[in-house]
Amino acid sequence: MTGTEPALPSPVSRAERIDFLDTARGLALLGILFVNIQSFGEPFGRFIEVAPGPGTLDQVSFAFVKIFCEGKFYTLFSTLFGIGLAIQWTRAHSAGRRFRGVALRRLLFLMALGLAHGLLLWYGDILLTYSICGLLLLPALRLKPATLITIAAIILAVATLLSGLVGGIMQPTAGTTTQATAKAAAEPTAPSPASAPAPPAAVPTAPQPPESEASRQERPRPESPILRLFDAYERKEIEAGPDHPIWMEQETRAFKNGPFIEAVYFRALLVAMIVTFTLLGFGWSIIAMFLIGAAMWKSGFVAAPAGPLARRLFFIGLPVGLAGSVLAFIILRGQPGTLERILMGLISMPSATLITLGYFAGVKVWVEGGRARLVAALLANVGRFGLTNYIMQTVICTFVFYHWGLARFGELSRPERMAMVLAIYAFQVVLSAGLTRVLAYGPLEWVWRTVTYLHPQPLLLRSTARG
Repeated sequence: MTGTEPALPSPVSRAERIDFLDTARGLALLGILFVNIQSFGEPFGRFIEVAPGPGTLDQVSFAFVKIFCEGKFYTLFSTLFGIGLAIQWTRAHSAGRRFRGVALRRLLFLMALGLAHGLLLWYGDILLTYSICGLLLLPALRLKPATLITIAAIILAVATLLSGLVGGIMQPTAGTTTQATAKAAAEPTAPSPASAPAPPAAVPTAPQPPESEASRQERPRPESPILRLFDAYERKEIEAGPDHPIWMEQETRAFKNGPFIEAVYFRALLVAMIVTFTLLGFGWSIIAMFLIGAAMWKSGFVAAPAGPLARRLFFIGLPVGLAGSVLAFIILRGQPGTLERILMGLISMPSATLITLGYFAGVKVWVEGGRARLVAALLANVGRFGLTNYIMQTVICTFVFYHWGLARFGELSRPERMAMVLAIYAFQVVLSAGLTRVLAYGPLEWVWRTVTYLHPQPLLLRSTARG
């Protein structure tokens, strides 16, 4: 003991930030919005379908998202998240501070925010998944970089094999009922006299026999979209998932028409489905990229100037990954059989990983090389307020599509939604450029850091200056 107390934990200051990490985060926010806009604007069942619209622009935008964006940017965010945790662990370890409490508060706040985001605004939230995976990552932060990379490689290999096998076994689901049946199930049914509540019985009645199939089909349909969905399952009109026409019809009613509580019911159902599927499926790639990000920091790859490894990842890894992504897309569009689906599953995850690492390394080479500095700086501004901008994207998109705003859910075409992405992101570029001149953190970042470090952080930039 020296008698000197360790300094209070605090977030990284503006001067200590690594520019290319903020630029990569800003780029990731754009790529994620290109993917998310599809499920913001139409039923989840449409998002998981493998067929675009008939128009040329529909097909081009569909291919662009599948090849360049889907599965590539949430993993880029995962890599950055792993780097962030490793930076905080290293700073705490160097200062002789305990890191566990800070990390738990940071992740539990993210978990609470993600849960609120998913239930109250949009079911496609990724913050809840990040917080769960981050909790699993914490014990691994003490490991050496080579060990982290080895564990990540094993996880990706196992996940790739499982993805191939599951993809080969599972047939693409499509609604088995006709559109006419779906429409009939969706349309309100006038209540019959039999549906009126019966007066209270004076004496106990004998147990009633089970409801027959015929009487179940004749029973009036509920008005509530979520109850209408459950009713369709009970009538055995649905034996599939969210891509069934009846499900999509009721989801559209809930999000487009409301009321708010009906939309919450559907979001709760979809959040539970997505989190379960994520943790059993592609969530393992999130954990693997967390580990890779932590290894990047601990090995010195992030802090050191871009060297041969970064250039190989960008100039070789990225093209190879894109070639694999193109091949997987061609298989997807060719009505694949079992063997083709297995091949697609075996190709997709390694390709996405190479593309993610290629994007990351490319940004590092680009920013540190001093090229297009204005563009890099604008993206970095967006990334500096990453959490605030991520939630802002949800607020803007749900205002456009949901019942509490313009109620355009299911109305905009894929190309129109892609144009909407560019407009939203341009707005965020301008807004972030202004905010970065006056704020040390974005509003949500400020709350997150205040909760994490248990004392208020300076919000205005001028108050961060040190004498």
